[in-house]
Amino acid sequence: MLVAGGAKTVQQFLAARLLDELHLHLVPVVLGGGERLLENVQDPVLEPVSVTASPTVTHIKYRVVHDR
Repeated sequence: MLVAGGAKTVQQFLAARLLDELHLHLVPVVLGGGERLLENVQDPVLEPVSVTASPTVTHIKYRVVHDR
């Protein structure tokens, strides 16, 4: 299953322990205040799997660890 959405969507799925992987796509542009992605989700354990970077975007893939 693939889940797409903003910070609130990711927070809900992390809190429900329904995510196995988290793919972040970071673009160095400030558009406003924004929301904190990992706020109120009980400190999930994220293991980095891969990072791909360019001058315009950085793609980060994490594995969400549930068995700790």
